[in-house]
Amino acid sequence: MQLVNITEGIYQKKFINVSNKKRNFKWNTKKVKWYLEAEKASNFHKKVIDFLKPHLNNINSAIDIGCGLGGISIGLQRENIKVTALDKSPMIIKTLENRIVNEDNILTIKANYEDIYIKRKYDLTVASFVGGLINNENLKKMLNHTSKYLVLVMPTSNIKNDFQIDRLYNILNMDISKLKQPTYKNIEKTLTDNKINYNTKFFKASFGQPFKNFNESKEFLYDYFKLSKDKDLEISRWLREKLIIKDNKYYLPNNKKSAIIIIKK
Repeated sequence: MQLVNITEGIYQKKFINVSNKKRNFKWNTKKVKWYLEAEKASNFHKKVIDFLKPHLNNINSAIDIGCGLGGISIGLQRENIKVTALDKSPMIIKTLENRIVNEDNILTIKANYEDIYIKRKYDLTVASFVGGLINNENLKKMLNHTSKYLVLVMPTSNIKNDFQIDRLYNILNMDISKLKQPTYKNIEKTLTDNKINYNTKFFKASFGQPFKNFNESKEFLYDYFKLSKDKDLEISRWLREKLIIKDNKYYLPNNKKSAIIIIKK
């Protein structure tokens, strides 16, 4: 198979694997804006880095797979680690590049992980909340280009219940199966089946969403969760019960419980 060099040690496959189309989350300018505002009020990425710190001795290089807007990548580079931040979204990579314009320790790559071949070794590989990407084949691939630690950050619930959205789905008589997601247990089973040793830790972190007004909070739910505006009355009632005032803004709380799976090579 012919390979095209896109950066040192990482190659793009000539024939593209399209299996990642099943992951249908799509960024837009509103979602980017909301996420960055939520990140400022969140301690999620800090807690991930705090969990990793005992393992960061002699870690010089890392790859952050599905890096998103770069919270973990930025945290790692602050620990003097050279980071390759990889994501398939051009919008996300451009936003991240704007965030790190004065940083020398983060290299960004726009690519689908399934469509690249990684020849070089990274001391640390991190994949956070990209459950649709983590299958048996990709786990082996991650382990192959990792020299010291592979770290997977995963949800603990098989229902995506950010902001307790599952309860709103029930109120609206919506199909809750649309909120199903893989969890750390799926990964643990795969690792056990392949006789790979691992250590799982758990943590809770806030990752709520601030809004400038009530109407913006409704717009967020419509856009992020694809809710029907025909149910505006029920959605408004649910929001009024959930929203609080924080730092002079409306704030939708979200206490996120996550699992960190650490695999030592």
